[in-house]
Amino acid sequence: MKNLIHICILSGLAALAASCWTEDIPEAGAARHQVEALTATPGDEEVTLAWEIPDGWNPTDYIVFYTDEESQTVTLRTGGASRYVVDKLTNGISYNFNVQAVYGKLISNAVTVAGRPSTSRLPVTDLTVTDTGDGYVALAWSAPSTLVEKYTLSYYIEDMPGDIRTQEIGKEQTAAAEEPEPTKNDFIYRDMEEKIKGIFGTKVSVSHKKNNKGKIEIEYYSNDELERIYDLITSIAKN
Repeated sequence: MKNLIHICILSGLAALAASCWTEDIPEAGAARHQVEALTATPGDEEVTLAWEIPDGWNPTDYIVFYTDEESQTVTLRTGGASRYVVDKLTNGISYNFNVQAVYGKLISNAVTVAGRPSTSRLPVTDLTVTDTGDGYVALAWSAPSTLVEKYTLSYYIEDMPGDIRTQEIGKEQTAAAEEPEPTKNDFIYRDMEEKIKGIFGTKVSVSHKKNNKGKIEIEYYSNDELERIYDLITSIAKN
C-alpha cells in the first residue's frame, strides 16, 4: 500500500497581549494637552497604539475608545501607559481609535488614528523535500519574514488523516528531519488497536517507541466499566 505523508508548515510571529478594563469616564473641562504622534501598528486580530505627551504635562491615565463592527463603542483605560494593545479585533476591518489624556477629573480632546489588523500567520515559501530514508523525511524552506519566532510542522499519513502530528521548530532553522517510526508499523499498530478494542469493547491506544517497546492504554468512562474491564482481564489471565 502506498503511504504518503502530507506536510504543512506555518510560521508564527510574536504576538503582543495586554489586559483591558473600563471605568467611569472623566468629564471634559479646562484645556488639557492632548496626545501627540499617535500611531497604530496592525497585528493579528489586534492593533498596537502608541503616543507621546509633551514635556511638562503629566496625565494620570489615558482613555482609548473605538467603534466595533457591531457599531458599539468600546472604551478602555491604559493605566497611565502610553502604549496599548487593543485585541479581540477582526482581521481586515479598519477601526478608528481615539485616545484622550486624563488629568485627574479632566480630559483632553481626542486624537484619532486608523488601524486595520491583519493575520501574521504566514506560510513558508519554497518548501521542498531534500532527502528521504528509512523512517524519515528531510525538509527545507525559506522564511516568509524576518519576524518569524517559530515554525509548526504538521503531517499525517494519507490513509489516516485524523492522526495529525505536530512539531515545533526554532526560528533559526530552515530545515528539519522528521523521524517517525517506519510508516508500515503505523498500520500494524492501528490494526492491533481495533482487535483489542473488539475484545474490551472500549477505546484502546497502542503507542510505540524504539526497540520494539511501547504501551497499551485502555480507556474507561465509569466505575462500572472499569470493573467490567478488570473482570475481563482477570478471566483472560485465568485462561
